[in-house]
Amino acid sequence: MRRLITASGDQIDDFTQALVRRKLLSNDKYLSGIESGTEVFKCSGRLDTTSYSVDIG
Repeated sequence: MRRLITASGDQIDDFTQALVRRKLLSNDKYLSGIESGTEVFKCSGRLDTTSYSVDIG
């Protein structure tokens, strides 16, 4: 599994490896995409993004 880091510094790899350890995710699976946005259920929402990047390494 590749190590992915979000712009906020959270490590997606730590989350996916925890799922693997708990046998909730197979070790041969991988992320096929990363998205950013809001999930507004009532009223309205807004997301202002000045920069968005994903480093794979």
